[in-house]
Amino acid sequence: MLEIELTETAMVSEYDRVKRLLSSFQSDGMQTSLDDFGAGSSLLNNIVDIPVNTIKLDKLFLTRCSSNARGTDFLREVVHLVKRLGYNVICEGIETEEQVQLLRSLDCDGAQGFWFSKAIPAEEFERRYLCD
Repeated sequence: MLEIELTETAMVSEYDRVKRLLSSFQSDGMQTSLDDFGAGSSLLNNIVDIPVNTIKLDKLFLTRCSSNARGTDFLREVVHLVKRLGYNVICEGIETEEQVQLLRSLDCDGAQGFWFSKAIPAEEFERRYLCD
């Protein structure tokens, strides 16, 4: 039930060291994910061997979809590329039902954003979702 998540920026700054660490986590049976993919310094040239289970696409990918059709085409291709490489794909920054429907149409594995919930303190999460 534990997933270790690192940002793309952290991965880029210490790529070899972080890659060994993530491989170790996976060997121990933990799930790993890469957060904010595409937000800044890109690991695109290393994506084929990043030891993570999930890649979370930065909200900028989705933002570009609202401005033109090329943005949607680009997001579709990124989602399909990442999935073909064997990763789960989650898109961040979801704020509307239309964005949810778009991601469904693109066959994205998951979505994260304020449309579902804003970040909440652990105590509130426990109060809302955990049974006694």
